[in-house]
Amino acid sequence: MPIVQSTQVSSQSTTSGLSWGKIKELAKNRTDRRGEKTLDFDYELLAVLHSFCTAHQWYWRRLTSTVLTVANQAVYDLTDPNIEVEKILRADYISGQQKSQLGLVIDPDAMVDMLEGFDAPAAPGRFMREPGTTNSIRINTPNAEYKLRFLFWAVPAMNIDAIGEAVPLVPSRHHHILVKGLEAAILRYALGEGAAKYQAAMGEYDRAVVQASANRDGVVGVVREYVSAEPGIRSTR
Repeated sequence: MPIVQSTQVSSQSTTSGLSWGKIKELAKNRTDRRGEKTLDFDYELLAVLHSFCTAHQWYWRRLTSTVLTVANQAVYDLTDPNIEVEKILRADYISGQQKSQLGLVIDPDAMVDMLEGFDAPAAPGRFMREPGTTNSIRINTPNAEYKLRFLFWAVPAMNIDAIGEAVPLVPSRHHHILVKGLEAAILRYALGEGAAKYQAAMGEYDRAVVQASANRDGVVGVVREYVSAEPGIRSTR
């Protein structure tokens, strides 16, 4: 059952922007409708979308989700057909006006203990990504209903079956970048990477991404530090 409740729901990100079909049509017209017999434009646009989103940790990729636990149920799905959970920033147990951060379980022995449910049911204190899944998390088995809040980086799901007219995640002001990216993708396959038209389109796309990245944080005053891992999650062994 879908439980994502985010400040940037994928189906709401294109209310004033270009539709999925309009982006494809603009790119086709700009490339003289090349590739119509050979390319799957939905897949190509999905690939452009994913590439653009993963170019940076754009602030609009940071979503939040709440979970209400069920007694004795340990696994929960942070589901949306159009997005996947790339990386969890933190998980908190919310009790009234208080919060307590859940520890991330990474030790294999501790992970097996959680998978086997060796601990007695209790209040949430630990979590891990459920092995073999994309969007599911496992917590230590709860003994009652509790509220959990997750913060995570989201990426578009490469799920053609879930495509509608709304563009997942990307704000409408960046939709022109997706048009240019799809244009470059079409020219790459139709003319080859050495073609001048492809090189020009790809150059415009790259410059547009760089220009947009100046506001990747969405606020002023951010001092960027280059670190090897995302801070904020404590691990539990």
